[in-house]
Order: sequence, then structure tokens, then C-alpha cells
Amino acid sequence: GGTAGTAFTVVNDTTITVTSPAHVPATVDVVVQHPNGDSQPGAFTFLAAPAILSLTPTSGPETGDTTVTITGTGFTGATGVTFGGTAGSGFAVVNDTTITVVTPAHAPGATDVVVQSPNGTSGPGTFTFIALPAITSLAPTSGPVTGGTPVTITGSGFTGATGVTFGGTPGVGFSVVNDTTITVASPAHAEGPVDVIVQAPVGDSAPATFTYLPLPVITGVAPANGPETGGTAVTITGTGFTGTTGVTLGGTPATGVTVVNDTTITATTPAHAPGAVDVVVTTPAGPSEPGDFTFDAVPAITSVAPASGPETGGTAVTITGTGFTGATGVTFGGTPGTAFTVVNDTTITVTTPAHAPGAVDVIVQHPNGNSQPGDFTFLQLPAITSLAPTSGPQTGGTAVTITGTGFTGATGVTFGGTPGTGFTVVNDTTITVTTPAHAPGAVDVVVQHPNGDSQPGDFTFLPVPAITSVAPANGPQTGGTAVTITGTGFTGATGVTFGGTPGTGFTVVNDTTITVTTPAHTPGGVDVIVQHPNGDSQPGDFTFDPVANAPVISGLDPDHGPFLGGTVVTVSGTGFTGATSVTIDGVDVPFTVVNDTTITLTTPPHTAGAVPIVVTTPVGPSPAATFTYDPGTTIDGVDPGHGPQAGGTTVTITGGCFTGATGVLFGATPATSFTVVDDATITAVAPAGTGTVDVTVTGGVECGNGVLPGGYRYDVPLPVDPGTGTTGSTSTGSGLADTGSTSGGAALLAGLAALLVACGALILIRRTRRA
Repeated sequence: GGTAGTAFTVVNDTTITVTSPAHVPATVDVVVQHPNGDSQPGAFTFLAAPAILSLTPTSGPETGDTTVTITGTGFTGATGVTFGGTAGSGFAVVNDTTITVVTPAHAPGATDVVVQSPNGTSGPGTFTFIALPAITSLAPTSGPVTGGTPVTITGSGFTGATGVTFGGTPGVGFSVVNDTTITVASPAHAEGPVDVIVQAPVGDSAPATFTYLPLPVITGVAPANGPETGGTAVTITGTGFTGTTGVTLGGTPATGVTVVNDTTITATTPAHAPGAVDVVVTTPAGPSEPGDFTFDAVPAITSVAPASGPETGGTAVTITGTGFTGATGVTFGGTPGTAFTVVNDTTITVTTPAHAPGAVDVIVQHPNGNSQPGDFTFLQLPAITSLAPTSGPQTGGTAVTITGTGFTGATGVTFGGTPGTGFTVVNDTTITVTTPAHAPGAVDVVVQHPNGDSQPGDFTFLPVPAITSVAPANGPQTGGTAVTITGTGFTGATGVTFGGTPGTGFTVVNDTTITVTTPAHTPGGVDVIVQHPNGDSQPGDFTFDPVANAPVISGLDPDHGPFLGGTVVTVSGTGFTGATSVTIDGVDVPFTVVNDTTITLTTPPHTAGAVPIVVTTPVGPSPAATFTYDPGTTIDGVDPGHGPQAGGTTVTITGGCFTGATGVLFGATPATSFTVVDDATITAVAPAGTGTVDVTVTGGVECGNGVLPGGYRYDVPLPVDPGTGTTGSTSTGSGLADTGSTSGGAALLAGLAALLVACGALILIRRTRRA
């Protein structure tokens, strides 16, 4: 028909293959073209192909099975219909203009519909495969057989959905939220898994699975009661417990819930107000019908009296509160009390056990449950770790230091039950106390305290010597009498004194006998005392008989001097005529007998301290007098002891160890000048000053400084008459010459009186210092 064929191929000289082009239906010439000239025509008829005018319906579900009626032309002889390349089923050519066919399954979307025929295929018509609803998830995937579980269905293609079925039963409250979400409540249904299907006009979704769970059922709770404080371990029996999510008692969750198996749960009760409550087991299927449990009231403590007591226990305590009937005991910090008695429902009496110091819980124990704790404090008792010393004489008087703990607040110390004296709590770990008199032997030492007494320490009262006789009972005042002392406890004795002066030739013959020679002593009866480390004896009696012309020292002037020696001492007394020696601390020193009542001597050097001076004559030795060697510079007096504020007064300072003095101070002001007259005398000129001041002599390296506190007073000037400018006068007259003036004379007399008082005080001070 003048149109070139395609795919032209000369197979050989006798055969050509070619594909016809499109052409309107008709019989046309077929011409082979050749350079030598075209062939004579052959004949070819173009047949009419089928044509689609419409499809009814134009859409259907992607699952196929939609019966479609195709209207068009040229259908006679058609051999099939394809939808997007997939052959439909149930194909039927009704007539040349009508075909019916059933859609195959096909992915959603618009597809070409083509009628196939020997005459050719039709141009395409359009059919749309519509997606069915699809479920991707359910939440939740299970619920109780009673139904009512809100379920959210997630997926696609939900727009236009008309319902949801659970195992064929329509859900309740169906709602299409959007194309991907549906909400619905499960209907009641027998237990087990069921298909959930979303229904839609285009077709139902593939099913998802929802499981109907049986509700838990409680058949028993054991035990059926427990304390309101909770903590009771209960076993719940029944069915449907698998998957349990909780157990409540009276609406309060139990603790320690364990699903043993589908028929058994163990749990611990919570605290709850007393009374019967519902026990409910909750599973994903829902809550069970309730079981029964009763919370029993437990005892309650309102007060503990007293609220404290010693750590050793033994405190009688009264506990008040409620619910005590049936109580079985009381613990203090976990330790049971003793003598437990339930007086009535509101009162218990009990005795505290021993317990470490500190605050503890007091708990009333009861079958219904233990009470909430009350408070009790175990107080620390004093504890003795050591005593120093651990022994002393039976006469008492030993100063003892007790160390330990818990002494603060202690009220006393007893030795064998007898209170010590001079009791002092130094600090929490130290007490000082003086022992009382007590029979010999070991005794308990107890520190007394409001918290309770300490455990005892040990102290031993040592027996002291006892004198039964002194023979002879008298002897001359010059001493030298051999005396035998009988008694007990003399072993270990260290000496014997007669009126405070040690005897000589002291010997402990045995435990009951001492021999000793009397020292010199002034005439008269004296105490004889045996000295012992355990303590001195009670005194025996000895009388020193007067001896004619026996020497007696009545005084030393001065009675002290520097340790360097050189002090000229005048010894006063009687019976000095014919003196054969004078000793200082047992060493003979040169001396001069001035007369029967006076001896002079110069002290040799000696270490500082008190030493005896003894005068011996043919009659015998004198009782010792005491001279004290000063450790350095001493000031005995300043004369005069006062002067004007302007200074200039020359004073004489007496004392000792002045040799080598380097200065004299009045207060902090150096003397205007000073002169060391000798080792016991300095003269100095007072500087200007006011008030009463110390006088200090700055000694050398060996003697050091000496101070006389308040040793010099600066006089206050007498008042000046404002009219005349003279002291002791008034505006008229001229002092004492003016017999008509009383005020001036009175002022002068007052000044003289003050001066006399000051002089008297100074004299008294000097005498006191000498003494």
C-alpha cells in the first residue's frame, strides 16, 4: 500500500522476509523494490484490530477477582485480555463489542488493559488496582476475655475502612484516625489467639493476631493476716497468674512479687492501716476478683521512762503506748530486756540489759508485729585503767591520780567503800583524790557517777608502824639518850624523830624493836614518830629534861644569806660560854663567842636551801636553828622606804649577794647612782618617779636579780595654798605662825599623820621580811 515494510531481509534469490507496517484496514499491493525495477504487486489485506472504548468497573482490589466488562469494537476472534501484562481470567467474547473478564492479582496502581486478537492487540484501556488495608502491628497484642481492651492498629490503606473484626466478632468503638491508624476496643471472646481483620470496600486486610487471655483467679491467700507494718511473706494460689504484673493489698503494691508458676505467687505485704483489705492480682488480661487479707494492729510506743541508764543495764523502765496485750518481749538495741511484764494494754515494765554506750532502739515484740522503735540511751560508765600510786599508808592522805575514761560528771571516789577526800575531776580521763584512813589490805577503788559506778580499781592500804612504848621516856635536852622503841610494823622504817628532829644511831632491830639516840632539843615533852614508807606512826612520848647551862639558840640575824657564803650571822641564845664548836649542816665553821648569849660567825659557801646550825659546849649540843642559803640576790629592806617625786633620796638597801651587782632599778628607772658597800649593803640615789615601785638589784652572773616588791614609795606633795603659794597655809596668815588659821594647821597635821602611817607600814614590812 505504498508504505515500506520493516525488518526487510533477502533470504535468498527466491525468498524475502519483511514485517508489515501499520495501515488502515484494506487489501493493498505488495511490491518488491529492485534496482532493475519493481515487481508486479502481490496482495496483502490489513485486518481491523480490536479497540477498547470503556471498562466497567475501572478499578478493583489488588487481589484481583474483579469482573470487568470491556466495551469496544473488533472483539470477534479476540483471544484474551491482559492487565498490566498479566492475563485476566474468565475471559469471554460476548459479541464483537463486548468482552467480560476477571482481573488477576496485581500490584496497586493504574495498569494498561489490552485485548489480544489475531488481528492485533487493542490500544490500552486503564484499570486501577486498589491497595487493600494492611496491618503492620497491634498494640497491645493481648487482652482479657472480657474484652474492652483499647487496641491501636497500625498499617496502611485504612482510609475508607468500615470495621475491624476479632475472630469474626466486630470490635467496639471503631475509628479510622488516618490512613495508617485505627483505634478499636476488643469485644468479649473466648480465650486464645484470634484473627484481627480490617474491613474495607476494596477488601479485607490480611489478618493480624490478638490473644484473649484468661483473667487471674485467686483461690487462697496464706497467711490471711499480718502486722500493719507489713513485711509478711504471703503465698497466693489460684489460676492465670502467668505474666502477672503486680499484686496489691488494699490498693497498695506488694513488694518482692514472684510468679512461681501459673497457679502460685509469693509476695511481701506493704505497710497498711489495720483492717481487712482486698488482695488483687493484675496480669495483662486484667485484675483478678479480690482475695482477703487482714492487717493486724501492732504495738505502738509513746514513751520510755527513764529514757537513759548505765551501760551495765539494770535500769527499771516503764514503756507506755498501745496494743501491748499479747506482747512477747522488749529489746534494747536488739538485746532482750529482763523482768519483762505486760501490765496492761498500755503499759509494760522491763529491766534494761547490759549494752554498749549510745542511743538504741527500744522495740516491743508482738505476734502481730513489732512496734516502731522508742528511744533509750545507754550511758557510758566511768572506767578505771590505772591508779598511781597503787598503795599508801592505812592512815590515808596519799594523793592518788586515777586515769581512765568517762570521768566527766563523776561525783566521788571510794576506797573500800570509804569516800576519798580532795576529789577533783581534772578532765574526762583524770581524777585526783586523797585516800581516807582505812584498815590495811587491798580494797576496791570505785569512781562514782550519775551514769553508774565504775568497775573497781585496786589500791592497797599499807600498815604503818605502831609505837607501844619508848624506854627510857625521858633524857637530857642535850640529847645522846639511847632509846628503845617497841611496837609493830617497824620493818622498813627509815628513821625516828623527836619533836621533829631526827634521832641518830637509828637501827631497826626487828619488826617490833628500834633503837635510836635522841638529838638535842629544847626541854619539854615531844612526839616520838617512827618514819616509814607506808606512813609515819602515831606519836609516842619522850620528855627532854632541862640541863643547866645547856646551849639553846633563840635566833639568827640574819637567818638567810647568799649561797656564795660570806654572811655575818649573829647567833642569839643562852649557855654559849665555853662553846667548843659551831656547825652549819654538820660542818665546823669558825666562830666567836661574844658572851654567854651571843656568837658571831661567817657562813661558808653552800648550795641553796635550809641547813641546821648547832652550837656545842661541854654541856652538850644545842637544838638546831635553821639558816637558809638563798639561791641568788635577795633584798631585805630599803631605808628610807620613801622620798620625794623629784628623786634625790639616798637609800640604803640591805640583803645579800650584792657583790658584783650591776645596777639598781626603782620601778623600771635606774638609780641616779649606786655603790656596793659590801655583799649585804648597797647605797643608791632614787631617781624621779611617782607611786609605789619595786626596787630591783641586778646581780652578777652567779647571783642574778633580786626584787623587793613595792619597796619604795614616792611621796605625794603637800597641797599648796593658792593665796600664798606655801604648803599648809590658807589665804590669810602664814602656816603655823597664823594662830587664826585652822585649815592650814589641819592640812599640816594631816600630812604629818600620813607620813607617820607610811613610816610605820615600812617598819612593819621590814620586820616581816626579816621574820
